[in-house]
Amino acid sequence: MDIVLNGLYKSFEGKMVLQNFSCRLREGRTTCITGPSGVGKTTLLRILMGLEQPDAGTIEGLGTRRLSAVFQEERFCENLTAVRNIGLVLPGRLNRPLIEDELRALSLTDADFSGPVRELSGGMRRRVALARALLVDYDLLLLDEPLKGLDDAVKARVMAHLYERTAGRTVVMVTHDLREAAELGADIITLEEPQ
Repeated sequence: MDIVLNGLYKSFEGKMVLQNFSCRLREGRTTCITGPSGVGKTTLLRILMGLEQPDAGTIEGLGTRRLSAVFQEERFCENLTAVRNIGLVLPGRLNRPLIEDELRALSLTDADFSGPVRELSGGMRRRVALARALLVDYDLLLLDEPLKGLDDAVKARVMAHLYERTAGRTVVMVTHDLREAAELGADIITLEEPQ
């Protein structure tokens, strides 16, 4: 079932962020949300996650979907390894081989995920956060600039893996880069400054 947003409004301290915003997020497709900074892209994701409530408008089709997300900030336990951080959100016993395979698929090496995450670069941390989101059992994947900070060669490999792993899944991704949307074969929704 598609997710339909009807006439959403959201303001913060009198500043309108979303104004009469409507769209359809198609089931089993990737939708990329683009637009300049400050137009409500992250706010829209937070509304879909239930972390913010719209001031007005409705959302249909969200129901009780299981959500997974990559936030703008990674939200790690800094003293734990990448593997242990990911293991915290997975059910049951720690499945180290599964997690390590996912990290390697995102162009990380054994050396990258054997120490505490506080020692990783920004781009490495983004990939650990993406691995964590991809390994959770989800119905809706929400990604807030998951490829930020990656060099072009790594980004190409990560995007290929993301495309493969999310085929037929419902994904909403915030990006400033329309090339990312094109390479993911995504529907594109552009947010603009409220009038």
